[in-house]
Amino acid sequence: MHSIMPLKLVHTSGPVYRVMTINVAKCLNSCLKFARQLPILTLAEFIRNMLQRWFHDRHRTPQSMRHQLTNASHLVILKRVEKCAYMTVNPVDWNIFSVKRSRKQWTVDLARKTCTCNKFQMNMFPCSHALAAARYSTFI
Repeated sequence: MHSIMPLKLVHTSGPVYRVMTINVAKCLNSCLKFARQLPILTLAEFIRNMLQRWFHDRHRTPQSMRHQLTNASHLVILKRVEKCAYMTVNPVDWNIFSVKRSRKQWTVDLARKTCTCNKFQMNMFPCSHALAAARYSTFI
């Protein structure tokens, strides 16, 4: 298997939804490095086989998942749920909560999907403070 260029975070002012991007041209160039010396028809067949294998693998991955989230996202959520066990949550309003841990404090608005740490709104993926607030709101 050919090595693929390392992934980079998107640099944008809008939400990124935990998406990683790569430079497609650099990725394909690195995968086709040794194949460039092949005759044109063999190169075309090589590219077709490579893309077919990639698409097959991408379609098999979701079928093997046991959760609605990807395995990587599920692990992130589990780690954040562990963190929220050490947090104290106090309701401010129906959907707004004050979350404290040690001497730090955050304000979470579950309706607007925001947190003062800014991770919730930038990634559109719940931070540990939002998970603590959500966990508390289900106990009310």
